[in-house]
Amino acid sequence: MFYTDTGGEGPVILFIHGWGACTRYFEEVTELLDGYRCVAVDLPGFGESMELGKEVPCRPPDLADTVHDLIVELDIRPVICGHSMGGMTTQEIVLAHPRAAAGIVLMDTTSVPKREKNWWVLVPLSPLMYVFGFKPCMRWFGRRYAVNAARTPERGLKLLDEIVVNHRKTRLRGCIKGMVRWSTNDRLNEIETPTLIIHGTEDRMLRFYHSDALLEGIKGSRRVVMEDCGHSPSIERPVETADALREFIDGIDS
Repeated sequence: MFYTDTGGEGPVILFIHGWGACTRYFEEVTELLDGYRCVAVDLPGFGESMELGKEVPCRPPDLADTVHDLIVELDIRPVICGHSMGGMTTQEIVLAHPRAAAGIVLMDTTSVPKREKNWWVLVPLSPLMYVFGFKPCMRWFGRRYAVNAARTPERGLKLLDEIVVNHRKTRLRGCIKGMVRWSTNDRLNEIETPTLIIHGTEDRMLRFYHSDALLEGIKGSRRVVMEDCGHSPSIERPVETADALREFIDGIDS
């Protein structure tokens, strides 16, 4: 599994990307986090990580096992920041290993994706790729669903375009199937790790009510609301995202 590591002696933040993304999803945020050790992973089958066969499981618990192995290998106890599918993976990590993380940040994610009506778009997207081409379909999807394009800086849009086209179609389909059959909704009250929830008000991929369920279910959690922001605060609002992470982590240390 490929990962990046800025090194350093400061608090460790481990970033886990979502569906169709990679380590680069957080590059603008990590540039702003001077003094922190930022580790970001490419989940198996995404980005620079090795290609996997169709038979390899890719449900959030499977992804969580792989990321936890890296945490053990690096001998760290990070604050884990998981976006979308990465946030689902993050929940599974702390449910299976309550002491693995000093805190968690759940960014535009959910405890029960099958409740989201907009996920129908992911079903026809796969066959449409063969008609119109993989890259045009993924760019259309990214700009329509991954961000609020009207409010996203041009640098963020270009970064998004570069990210979403560099993935294996079999892995994308496998993770869709793995997510829609998954839920932690009845286990949220078991999470005792300090938790910050970040959610954009204009998220078209996972509507704002998903963060309501997380906030209600995880004891002691708090939420940062990103106004006019879509599904990707790290790309749309990198400064505000870095500030929220810094404040949350400083609060844990105190």
